Amino acid sequence: GFLGRLDAQSSGLVLCALSYEAHLLLQLRQDTHAVSREYVVLCHGHVPTELKEVNAPIRAEPGMSSRVDTATGMPAVTWLRPIAWLVRADTAEKYSLVVLSILTGRKHQIRTHLAHVGHPVVCDGRYGPQKLEADLSWCPRNFLHRFRLEWPELPLAGTEVSKSRHQVREHLPDDLRQVLRASGLRPWRAGCAISAEALDAWAEGAAPLANFDAWAEVSFD
Repeated sequence: GFLGRLDAQSSGLVLCALSYEAHLLLQLRQDTHAVSREYVVLCHGHVPTELKEVNAPIRAEPGMSSRVDTATGMPAVTWLRPIAWLVRADTAEKYSLVVLSILTGRKHQIRTHLAHVGHPVVCDGRYGPQKLEADLSWCPRNFLHRFRLEWPELPLAGTEVSKSRHQVREHLPDDLRQVLRASGLRPWRAGCAISAEALDAWAEGAAPLANFDAWAEVSFD
């Protein structure tokens, strides 16, 4: 069975166990934060480079939106790193391309946390409804993609526990790459090579897809 899930209208990698035993072992690894889940998003506004972590409890109820609730929410931690500051040529609206890693996996965690800090995901009608109509004119769905998974090797019966880890990576799907290529997005100012390189790499499927920690902290000044 599947380990976790992706939000509706999001895309990316999902772990699938092929036996009941493997599912239990992988679930244990995930619950103890041994499984790395990493994402790329396009969100509204310029995410400050000093904003590296959102640590805000989330309350989720069936059939309802999640929300930050410091009194009754469950612990939720998202790490983030902006890799490009962008604007749309026709509207001058600001956007950020951001890579993220989650410690916990609460319902709609990334979308809830980004909206909480004022940077909702592009085309997110639930957590950024005031921007949805305009977003849909150039982006077909939530710009949220899980591009990397890493997990420890599972022990086989009668064998010693291995320290080896497995990982898989996946570039942006064609529809989101097309958004980056054809929607008029450009670096926020001329000469911002860092933003230009990140935009081109993800749009053309040439990004290195390194793990989250390997993405360099950048300055857009």
